Amino acid sequence: MLDARMDQIYAAAYRFDGARWEQHRGHSLERPENLLVDAAWLEPSCIFAGNVFAVYGQRLPAGNGMARIDAMPTAGAMLRLAPALLAAGHAVRPELALPLYIRDKVAQTSSERAAKAALGHQPSHSVNSP
Repeated sequence: MLDARMDQIYAAAYRFDGARWEQHRGHSLERPENLLVDAAWLEPSCIFAGNVFAVYGQRLPAGNGMARIDAMPTAGAMLRLAPALLAAGHAVRPELALPLYIRDKVAQTSSERAAKAALGHQPSHSVNSP
């Protein structure tokens, strides 16, 4: 689980079969308290890993009883996963290798703002005067 900012976390679930990691549940973008925890996540061998605990720890389901590891993804970790992924046929041509954007739209482009303004929708601004 990674802090996605904006009061949300990125989460996915994986299982380790002793030789390789397998995705159990796909990636999601959630408010911490909305994270769906199924029975597999409550097994004694389950570990929450990521950088969300200091900020959202008390808001996570089963927040206090789960083993936690503060961790961030690294290039070295990704390289250790690569051989098993290649062997499993998950390689793609370089020109098709694209990042996965879970939150792919946060702000409007200049043209989207201009089109909205042309329709009479003005952006709201807060100005605090002394």
